[in-house]
Parts: sequence; structure tokens; C-alpha cells
Amino acid sequence: MCFLIDFCFILDEYMKINKKYTILLFVLIAIHSLFAQTPVVDSLKKLSTANVNDTLKMHAYAELTYEYLSIDIDSAKMFANLGIKKYSNNKNKLLLSDLYAALGTAYGYERDFDNSLVNFNKSLAILKTTKDKTAISKTYFNIGLIYYYTAKYDLAIQQYIEALKLLESIKDTQTLPNIYNGLSGMYKEIRNYDEALNYGQKALKLFSQNKDSVGMASALNNVGNVYDYQNKLDEALDNYRKSMRMKELIKMERGMSSTLNNIGIILSKKDSVLQALEYYNKALSFSSVNSDKISQAVSYDGIGMVYYKMKQYDKALSFLEKSIAISTDIDSKLDIVSTYEKIALCYAAKGNYKKAFDYQQLLFATKDSIFNVESSRQVNELATQYETEKKQLLIDNLNKDNALKQEELAKSELQVKQQNMQIMFFILAVLLLSILSFFIFRSYKQKKQSAEIILSQKEEVERQRDLVEEKSKEITDSIHYAKRIQQALLASDTFLKKHIADYFIFYKPKDIVSGDFYWANVIDGKFVLITADCTGHGVPGAFMSLLNISYLNEAIIEKRMDAPDKILDYVRSQIIQSLNPEGSENEGRDGMDATLCIYDFKGMWLRFSAANNPLWLYRNNEIKEFSADKMPVGMYHGEQKPFTQQTIGLRKDDIVYTFTDGFADQFGGEKGKKFKYKNLQQLLLSNASKPMAEQKQILEKTLRDWQGNMEQVDDILIVGIRF
Repeated sequence: MCFLIDFCFILDEYMKINKKYTILLFVLIAIHSLFAQTPVVDSLKKLSTANVNDTLKMHAYAELTYEYLSIDIDSAKMFANLGIKKYSNNKNKLLLSDLYAALGTAYGYERDFDNSLVNFNKSLAILKTTKDKTAISKTYFNIGLIYYYTAKYDLAIQQYIEALKLLESIKDTQTLPNIYNGLSGMYKEIRNYDEALNYGQKALKLFSQNKDSVGMASALNNVGNVYDYQNKLDEALDNYRKSMRMKELIKMERGMSSTLNNIGIILSKKDSVLQALEYYNKALSFSSVNSDKISQAVSYDGIGMVYYKMKQYDKALSFLEKSIAISTDIDSKLDIVSTYEKIALCYAAKGNYKKAFDYQQLLFATKDSIFNVESSRQVNELATQYETEKKQLLIDNLNKDNALKQEELAKSELQVKQQNMQIMFFILAVLLLSILSFFIFRSYKQKKQSAEIILSQKEEVERQRDLVEEKSKEITDSIHYAKRIQQALLASDTFLKKHIADYFIFYKPKDIVSGDFYWANVIDGKFVLITADCTGHGVPGAFMSLLNISYLNEAIIEKRMDAPDKILDYVRSQIIQSLNPEGSENEGRDGMDATLCIYDFKGMWLRFSAANNPLWLYRNNEIKEFSADKMPVGMYHGEQKPFTQQTIGLRKDDIVYTFTDGFADQFGGEKGKKFKYKNLQQLLLSNASKPMAEQKQILEKTLRDWQGNMEQVDDILIVGIRF
């Protein structure tokens, strides 16, 4: 949300200083002399209705749109639409494209990105006929920005690269840093932090050379974002504060709230909660003045989390509810989901688990609404199409039946005429013909009855087919819903990035839902991560994973266990008690193989316990294996021994690998054999020096090449963490 505010402001400023507005500035001077000390907005309104040429009026409507962006968005859209409606056939294509761009900017301020994209694309189509490379590149920039806000980063980068080519070809150093700044944001979101910093610093350098204070403030803010994503909090804070000082210097009030919120977020992460609260309140004062609802929602959300950390849960809830109200008003469902999760945490901390559960249900319901609105629309369209086709088929059948009856009637009349003409002369022939007609009619009736039976059978087959398809769809939809529930319980990327600096997770379920899972939490400042393989895969395995996650929550969150061996002992006892009670006729071996790690990133040590699955440690160009206890977390037809705990002192550039058996057990290659652990270990060893994201890509490609056309035999999960 902060990124949106900064770039919208930059867009507004750059459109105002575009050379195409030079004529308008002279006209405004003349208007000023005519109307004495009237404000610029009043002058523009009078110009739009004055007896002047259409070109000046189009200028006025565009300028009015930009002037009202910081006053009243609805008025801004009104002026843009009036200009487009009145002058859509005007020969001045550049001005018409400006009006569409102005309307697109207004929708962008409202976060109505669909309409914003439509209008910028119309502007781009017009500009391509003019071959104005600078104007075209700016429009690519804005379209890329919309794709950025809608998380379509690959499309965003494509737009920015197109703009970059045009600007570099004409050496436009005024607009070029905006593209660099945008690319910095894109690469940040796809976690290519080196490129993000590279383009951010390029943008900062050019903005500085151009003495562009607005651009410098935005670039500093974005470089701070990159450092924030890398968990380099001091560097992020330094850049945010530089951005804030720059915005204070140029009185950039609309963009101030975003940077103040960013500083508050960093201070909250550093547990400087009182300072964080101060900055959130400052941001709130700016966003309230500017009617910036997006920033207001962020501020209230941040203040709520500050009070949560201070254990003042009632205050936290009051601010989080304000954030929810604003997010609901602007229909930002993703923000609503995020705040629901925090409200659930507050109620859980207060011990009101019913309320916490209710907000978790609201969270899932809101997620489902995002899915169901689109699904309902598609279903309604299909239903309408089906009814239309069915009615048309009925009409066609009625027409065919009517034609057959007409044909039979005509034949009967012909036969009567022939009989009347020949009755006196051919009595015998008539008699024979009557007999023959009787047999023909009986044959016709028999055929008709057969056809009706066949039609009835066909309809029954089709009904049964539709019923099977409907049931199959219901089952598949239920499994997809189960997948969303399971994914909600897995460790999220946001949570992992907050606590782990450099890692990858290669997770490839065999079916829609999986028996393999990875789950994380924090206890007393230590990071807990489990890599597990539950009995079975698909729906049974997914059920086991949910059960195991529930018992892990009990052990760590409710009972505050912090020893990995004791946690596995507890989960095993609960699994046996729930699924394999002593003497049960259905006693089996339900449970999981797992590696449970507790990391102390500050003290650089790791404690872990492992059930059947070992742990691998990469250090000094070799991989050392730490053996697991040869028993599962569940019923075991052998002596039930306590799990053992192992401790490892960690060093810089160490990599810890935990995994399930899916990758090693995958069949493939020329001879259709298993991949095996030895080959997996060699693959990791030979690529351990590479970035973690590249290691994941190598694993994906190796598995794809090895598997070929063979079926995946099991769920696959590999986790790597570099120190």
C-alpha cells in the first residue's frame, strides 16, 4: 500500500510538468489576469466552458482531473469523463490520450485497478499511432504499476522492460529513473533482491542528478523496502528516515504517511513499540488530512499490533476493528483477511478461544468469497447457456414432429383419393392394398414404440452420467476446499521470511492435498520448524497432517514445550490415544516420520529430534548426516522408547537440509529405478554454494527430467536453511 501512494504522487507530478502542458501554463497566466486572484481550479473550470478552441478545453479537463486527485476523486473522474465524451473525435490524439491517462490515474487512486488498466490501455493504443516514445514509455510504466499492485509481477516487468527500451533508445534521463524505480519494486516482490537494489540505486542516482526531490524520496522509500524484505532492519530504517526528511523538505504530504508507516513497521519489528506507536500516530494524522484510507487502515493495523505486543489486548482489538472497517469500506479483501488473523491472535491471547475461532472462520469465509463470487458468475453463465440450448432443442424437436405429422396426413389424403378413383374397378387391389396398409401401420407402430424405448433409455443414461459428473465435481470441490484449509495451516511465506533470512521450500504434493507438511512457530524467541511425512498421501494423508498439526499446537502453544524430543513424545502419545487405543480391533501404524528442529539464530545452535527421517548438515564442502530414531511418531510394533534430542553448533554458511522420502523414492530414469538418497545428497552437495532459490529450481528440473512420463509415487518435501 505504501508503494502505491508514492508512485501515484510521482505520476501526478510528472504529468503536470510534461512539455505538452506548456501552452496551458501561458493560458492560465492570461486567465489569471482576467479573473484577478481566483484559484487555479476556478480558472480551469472557467476555461473548460469559455469560448476558446477545443485544444485548450481538453487541456483544462485534463488539468482539472489532476488538480482534483488530492481533493475529490469523484470530481476528478467526472472531469476526465466529460473531456473524453466531448472530444473523443478530436484530431489531437495526444490530448485525448492524456484524458484517458488522467482517468486511469483517478481509478488507480481508488484501487479500482480493472478500470485503471482499461483506461491506460486506451491511452497506450492512441499513443502508439503518434510514435511519441516518451509518452508511450510513461504509459507502459503506469500499466506495469497496475500489474504490480495486482501481484502480476511477470507482466509488470514486461511493461517496464518495454518502457526501458524506449527511454534508453532516446536517452530520456528525466523519465528513465521512474522505470528503474519501478523495476526495483518488481524484483523485490519476486525476491531477486540483488536486482532490486541495483535498479533502486540506479534510480536514486539519476533522480539526484536531475535534482528531482520527489523521485529521490520515492527511491529511498523503495530501497528501504528491499532491505526490509531482506530483514536488514537498520539499513531499511536509515533509508526510510532519509525518505521522510526529503518529503518533509518538499512538503510532500500525500506520500508522508506511507514512509511514516514503514518506519513504524521497522520499529515494531525491533520491539521499539513506543517509538513505533509514535510514528503510526504521525502517519494517521497525515492520512486523515489527505483522506488516504489505505494508509489509515495500515496505521490502525500497526497500532493494534503494537498494543498486542504490549499485551493490552482490548486496545489492540479496538484499533484492529477500525482497520477492518476501513478495509471493508474500500473492499480490500486481502487486507481484511490479514487483520482478521491478528484479531484472532488477540482473542486467543485473552483466552477467548471461541471468539478466536469465530474470526478464523471469518478469515476462511472471506477467502472463500474471493473464490465464490467469480465461481458463481461462471456457473450462472453456464446455466443460462444450458437453458438456452435446451429450449432451442425443444423447439427443433417440435418442428420435426409437426413435419412428420404433416407428411403422414398428406400420404393419407393421397391414399384416399387413389382408393376413390379405383374402388369400382380394382376392388381386389383395394383389398390387398388395405391388408398391406395394415401391416405397414403395425410395423410403423412397432418402430415408433422401439424408438420411444431407445429415447427413454438414452435419457436415463444421460441422467445417470450427469449425476456421476455432479457427484464427481462435488467431491473434487470438497478436496480443493480441504487443500485451502491445509495450506492455511502450513507455515506462510510471510511468517517464514520474517524469521528466516535465506531458505527454500520444495513442496510437491502427489495429489490435490498432501500427507507431507511443513509447520513453524516461535517459542521464547526460538524458531520451531517441522518437516513431516504422514501415513499415506492424498485425503487420508492430509487428514493425518491436520491431526498432527493440532497436537503440535497443543504441545508448543498451550503446554509451552520447548524440547524437540518431549514434543514428539507428546504428539506420539496423542496419536496413539486418538487412533490406536490399546486393544482396538483397528490398531494400525498411523502416524508420521518427521524431523523437528528448534533454532536459536542469535546463539547459532540447533536442537532437533528425528523420527525415521535424518537431518543433513552442509559445511566445508561436505554433507554430514545426523541419524534419526528408527521409529515413527505413532504406533510402532516394537519397544516404545523416548525420542532422543541432538544439538548442533552452527556456523556462518552452514546449510541444514530436512526432507521426506518422496524425492529419493521417485521412479524414473532410463531404467525406471528409484532416485535414492545417495544421488539426492550428491545433488545437494554439488549445488550447495548456489543461492537457495536456484537450488530449488535445480531440484525441480532434476525431478522433472528424472520422472519423465512416469507417475509421481509420493508427496515430496525438501527444506533448506542457510546461516
